[in-house]
Amino acid sequence: MIYVVGGLALAICYTAAALGIAIWQSDLSLFVDITMACDVSLSPLDQCREAAIAVGRETLAGLSLAALMLLTALFVERGQQGVKRWALPPNTFERSILHRAFLIGVAGLLIAHIMVRITGPLQVGRLAMLTQEAHFASLENLSWPLLLQLYVADRSRLGRYLALALVLAIASLTFYRGMLLTVLVFGVGLYTLDIVWRMLQQRRHWRRYLPILIERSLVGLVVTFLLLSAAKSDSDSRKTAIAATASTTEQHPISSQQLRQQQILQRITSPIYQASLAEKLAASNELPTLQDGLARKFRLSDAPNLNEYLYRTLYTYSPVGQTTSLTYGEAAAWSSAPPLIWVVSIVLLFASLAVGGRRLALPIGLLVGLALWRGFIGGTLDILPSLALQLVAMIMIVRIQLSHGATQ
Repeated sequence: MIYVVGGLALAICYTAAALGIAIWQSDLSLFVDITMACDVSLSPLDQCREAAIAVGRETLAGLSLAALMLLTALFVERGQQGVKRWALPPNTFERSILHRAFLIGVAGLLIAHIMVRITGPLQVGRLAMLTQEAHFASLENLSWPLLLQLYVADRSRLGRYLALALVLAIASLTFYRGMLLTVLVFGVGLYTLDIVWRMLQQRRHWRRYLPILIERSLVGLVVTFLLLSAAKSDSDSRKTAIAATASTTEQHPISSQQLRQQQILQRITSPIYQASLAEKLAASNELPTLQDGLARKFRLSDAPNLNEYLYRTLYTYSPVGQTTSLTYGEAAAWSSAPPLIWVVSIVLLFASLAVGGRRLALPIGLLVGLALWRGFIGGTLDILPSLALQLVAMIMIVRIQLSHGATQ
């Protein structure tokens, strides 16, 4: 459950940071994207800011209430007699044919992606590359959370390192810097905390966990170095554009470093403004429905989903992209209930999945915690179909392994 609690903690910290920036930064003219969102909603800047603050407060209240309920349930569960659980084989996934097939399939996908990037026409700019390689990006986004789950759950050293190598290969090809940070947090940070927590729970036998902790710590250092290097390289590629923007700014001339700081602050706080925009538009416009979002997710329709609709409303000159309107945006668009209830319900849904998996000895905690975090930022609907496929794959891998082990 540490991954679910970790994902929820990330959502709480992120919302608190966005709310704090919105309260602190009263001059919205410094933030171009936020000003555009306010213009689209036809709200004066002061009213737009107050609406965003209200979104942040209600979202933070919903997340905090869900966290309190989850921690209470975990505390009560610890005091009750444990439920008998299935036992995983000593070398998890080592004899699973499906596990081997999945790793081979991902390796083939990466080879094909690399060949297309090498032999295909030269694309200038991130959006152009994303458009050309969209199918590869979708399949890799579906694969890497499952690979990360296999990495933290596999007891076979070879299986762990194969999964880790594939995750790093996907990270080297990804268009999304957020993936790098997510892998760092869930694959390294929370993973290490999980080992430390087990050591604290079994203090008398802490020495048997020490080799595992040392091994994972060394791997964590290597992964951290690689991911931070990749993130730095990606950031360096944007410095020229940032410097050019700073040099052409006529009003309030600022340095490239100050502009960079403003962009970071805007990036953190924009989601609550975009969620506020969704709430504003829902009162007067016909937004994409839940069915529209599902059809778009499964490539059955070219009509935009909610976040794509908001993006096109904000950036009429750019048809490719999505906003991040949080779980609050979905609630405002699709539910007549208070968004706080929607936020609490979504968190408890994910927590219930993780609890069920733990009682059945299914290693799905990282998948669920990661989906909670990603769904909170970009929308739960976008993440649920992927999560369902990942859970089915993990269940098949574990059940086939259990069945095979029983016949030996």
